[in-house]
Amino acid sequence: MDRHPNLLFVLPHAGGVLPNLIGRLDHGWNAIPAAKHSAQVPSAYLHRFMYDTIAHSTPMMEFIISQVGIERIMMGSDYCFAVGDDRPVEVVEQLRLSPEQRKMILGGTAAKILKI
Repeated sequence: MDRHPNLLFVLPHAGGVLPNLIGRLDHGWNAIPAAKHSAQVPSAYLHRFMYDTIAHSTPMMEFIISQVGIERIMMGSDYCFAVGDDRPVEVVEQLRLSPEQRKMILGGTAAKILKI
């Protein structure tokens, strides 16, 4: 991450366990000298990633948004897998967001990143 500051990663499954373990990763970075392979604590890099909406939990998705910011979230579907969201737009509509924030997740952020 430090060597390639412009590299963009999109983390599926709403970032997986990363947003939930970030406190533990920061603690390890601070407590274990051998863990300091980055210039900053791990949580400083959360804003370098993009996250999809495949959390299967409204409270979890709202937590992730509170941690990384709405501008880091893009809609996901997990299409064509059985565990995917059949109605991904409804997932976004259930979140406590403004209409502008919904537009960002439903395509605005992806269009901005892809320059389309």
